[in-house]
Amino acid sequence: YRFDDGASFGNGTETNSVHAIALGDSDRPVLLGIDPTQQQMYDECQKHLAAVCGVATAINCNRLRIPYGKTKFTSMLKRAYNAEKSCAAGADNQPTKTVLWAHVLDDEGSAEEAFHTLCAVRKCVSLVAGVTVGNVTRDLAAEKWRVEQDIVELKDELAIAKAVHDYKPCIYDQAKPVANVAEEVRKRVEAIKKKRLEQRQKAEQEVERRAAEEAEKYIAQLEKESGKTMAGLEKELKDLQDRKTALEVERNKRREEHEKHLAKIDKKRTEEEKLADQLRSEVEALESELAAKRELVQKKKAQLEAASEDQAKGRAAILKEREEIRATRARLYKQRSEERRRWLAEIEQANNRLLEKVNELTEARKEAAAQGVKLDTEQDETAEAVQEDINSIKDYLPKLISLEDVPADPDAVEAIRKQLEDYFEAEKGDYQEKLAAEKARLQELQSQVEQYRSKLEEHHTKQKKEMLADAMKKDNHLQSLVDQVIQYLQHGLRMYKVSSTGNVRYRFFFLTEDCKKMCACELDENGMAVNRRKPTATIVLKDVVRVTLGTYTPSFVGFAGEAVLRETRAAAMRDDGCSSAEMTPGVTSQTLGKHNYRAFALELNNGKTLEVVCETDSDWEAWIVAFKRLFNYRTDYEKRTTRAIREESATIRWGKSFDVSRMADAKQLTVDEAAFCSEHHIPPRQFLNAKSSIVAKSQNAFVTVYDVRVASKLDLLRAQQLYEFFVEHRVVPPPRRA
Repeated sequence: YRFDDGASFGNGTETNSVHAIALGDSDRPVLLGIDPTQQQMYDECQKHLAAVCGVATAINCNRLRIPYGKTKFTSMLKRAYNAEKSCAAGADNQPTKTVLWAHVLDDEGSAEEAFHTLCAVRKCVSLVAGVTVGNVTRDLAAEKWRVEQDIVELKDELAIAKAVHDYKPCIYDQAKPVANVAEEVRKRVEAIKKKRLEQRQKAEQEVERRAAEEAEKYIAQLEKESGKTMAGLEKELKDLQDRKTALEVERNKRREEHEKHLAKIDKKRTEEEKLADQLRSEVEALESELAAKRELVQKKKAQLEAASEDQAKGRAAILKEREEIRATRARLYKQRSEERRRWLAEIEQANNRLLEKVNELTEARKEAAAQGVKLDTEQDETAEAVQEDINSIKDYLPKLISLEDVPADPDAVEAIRKQLEDYFEAEKGDYQEKLAAEKARLQELQSQVEQYRSKLEEHHTKQKKEMLADAMKKDNHLQSLVDQVIQYLQHGLRMYKVSSTGNVRYRFFFLTEDCKKMCACELDENGMAVNRRKPTATIVLKDVVRVTLGTYTPSFVGFAGEAVLRETRAAAMRDDGCSSAEMTPGVTSQTLGKHNYRAFALELNNGKTLEVVCETDSDWEAWIVAFKRLFNYRTDYEKRTTRAIREESATIRWGKSFDVSRMADAKQLTVDEAAFCSEHHIPPRQFLNAKSSIVAKSQNAFVTVYDVRVASKLDLLRAQQLYEFFVEHRVVPPPRRA
């Protein structure tokens, strides 16, 4: 072995040698089953390979065609293509390390020797051909290195070599060159694959036929051995399947019963949880009320403390005033004593002057008597009486006017004091007895008041619970009513469809079971749906962006005309409402506005619309109620007071507001009430009647949407909006949340 350098030795690249791929027959492409990484090496060594093969076999080509047979050369080619390794045709195989060293001699007999050397190799994927041409066998006799070959094999090989020598490739030796070799190779590959596929199918059919025959024989043998026929076994299998079906039906029935029982238990548990939440909310309300009362008591205590402080300040002020009063009293006492002394002195002076005059008169009378004048005795008696009066005044005057401001007689004063003390003690005892009796009566009254209050609260709580239970029952009834409405729409109903081209068609509309689509199909002569499984039109509800109530969309206006619609819409609205028990006889351009409150339109996200007119008011209400749930539509009040569980997919609005200013009782409405009635198409008289009825009912029970619907005779959507308007304007109390 010869190598140029260490890298060549590591890579296994020998000097004066090239690597080539294996040579196949004409029915296979050259690159079939070869690793793609060898393609570059193959392109580089084509010239060397052609030169070596030309010298060795006198064949000027780089590909040999060897027909398949039982020769060793055919077996070698099979192994070269890995046919015995169960590899799929056309797969990329790993390159083999088998090496062929072909000796090329300089005489004409070298063709047979080189061909024999090629056939002697067991596996051949790569060729190593020496570029140096010469006698490298060192004159070794041919018989010594092909001992195991016999004459017959040599003849066969020579015949093959002659066939190979005479063969001319269909591609490279054509007079007209092939323009696209890769396309030709692809066609040959497809032909080979097709041929192999046909052979494989034939083999599979043959295997199936043989398997069927063997199965029939085996079945007959088993029937003979076991004494049972296939028909009997099939009958037993059918019986077992019937029993299995019956058991499955029974099991499904029991499962349904169990599910119903579980549903009842869940419902009962839900009701108990709601009741517990309600009681919890009431307890929280009572606790909040108790906290408010405690806060009030604290305020009262603070007020009492402030009053006590004020009382202490008042007491100090009273004591101060009392001292001032005492000082004033002492000053007055002094002034009064001085006045009394002055009065005594004045009285004494007056008595003295009177006594002097009396004495003068007495002297005069005596002189007159001495002169012999007859005197009146009464005057003498009067003078004596005056004298006695003056003397009595002198005696009793100190007693009448005391200088010490106390009675002059201490014994009398003491007696009076004792009488007063006895009187006050008796009055005090009577007062204390009356006070004790009053306290006992007050305590008894307080206990009676507490008992009455507890009974009143118990009655009030019981009444509130009954009212709340009634309201919850009505709400549950509404929810079940909505479920029934959706089931009703799933069964389907007939409506009039108004197209954008001005045509009216009578169609059958229904909701799918999953409530995700709204379908329409044609009707037969009996008015029944032709084929619900293949509807003529389908609307996906998630594509709906708006539900317009009334005949206000362009299709409705284009069908009937704005002037005609304006006149007929006004005729459809009456003072007592717009409901009617008659069915829609038909839809024309002159009668479309009369059915304004039975029409609605669905607007899709692609700009298309669906305009329909229902047969009855109940059908229209059923569609609107179902749309409210399916689209998760929430009113403005619900958006402000509750949190959304899922996003709203479409809105439900009237196309335009209705002018109610010319209707009866419109002047009795407030500005907000008139705007509400105009927006939601409610007559004023119907609004006022519903308001009075709801106000009267709210005095004794909780008011729900169901009550508003019964009182107003409106549809469920407008009844809910009317109820929310009453709640916002405090006409009725807000709903209690469980």
